[in-house]
Amino acid sequence: PQRCCRTNWMFDLDDAFATDEAWRTSHAFMEVTDGCPLNGMYRRFKHWIKEGATAFPNLTIKIVPGMDPIMQFDNKAEIVDGDLGLARVDVSDMEIGEVEDLLQRRGLVKDPSLADKAEFMRKEREAKEEEAKKARDEERKEALKAQADTPVA
Repeated sequence: PQRCCRTNWMFDLDDAFATDEAWRTSHAFMEVTDGCPLNGMYRRFKHWIKEGATAFPNLTIKIVPGMDPIMQFDNKAEIVDGDLGLARVDVSDMEIGEVEDLLQRRGLVKDPSLADKAEFMRKEREAKEEEAKKARDEERKEALKAQADTPVA
């Protein structure tokens, strides 16, 4: 495939080029914003970026302030600013499973040991979140009980 020099060039997943199952690449770069709370994609992907994405050794996460989430594919391990790679896909409306499927269809394979480590990290984080939720719920119950026990003047 040829590189396009237009800065806004992306292919849609319905285009023939994008759906050609024979097309493979060695590296991908996911460009995301630095965590704007208004960015729905970041909320959906923030844990995956730190955990699940680590299972793909040839995927690089690049933080670009204000950037809509884009997956850029290339056959080299580093990109130069302004280089649009071989192809770019807007992933802002995709779910995590769809992004992982896209990566694997394009030749980026999950490393099994890294995937196991990512799964362990996810479970550990979720256990901590559950523990913190229980502690908050208990604090709320105690505060309500104390409020109910306080005589009204």
